[in-house]
Amino acid sequence: MFDPESYHNLTEDKESEYRKIYEEYKALVDYMLTSFMEDIQVTPSQVEAACKAREELSLSQESRITKDALEELWAAEDFQTYRRLMTRKNVELQLQSLELLVAKYGVISPSLCTGDIDHANSGEDEFLQVVMRLAIVHKLIA
Repeated sequence: MFDPESYHNLTEDKESEYRKIYEEYKALVDYMLTSFMEDIQVTPSQVEAACKAREELSLSQESRITKDALEELWAAEDFQTYRRLMTRKNVELQLQSLELLVAKYGVISPSLCTGDIDHANSGEDEFLQVVMRLAIVHKLIA
């Protein structure tokens, strides 16, 4: 879901599915933000003022943490921002998974390498066998 390819071939069903997930995200952010404000006893206008002040500060200091946090809040208000955020997060998670595979097993799936697609698909079984062998060896050692 939320892969970069979805921007090019988004069907009406997929759009509807994305919107449903977005509405759930929006409700969750609203619930969490409301609970947080109740816990620390602040009003929405105080939170808004604090976010604006922090945003101005982060622009001058280029604070990535603040930008990411505010983007997640803005995503609850705008579907396109939400979709970009989820697509980016999905790509980041895929890259982390690949880095872990390479770090742990020292191999990468041939289908994930650039080059001849038929060659990559034919090497997939060999790759899976190598990963399974390494996983078994790793369990025996650990």
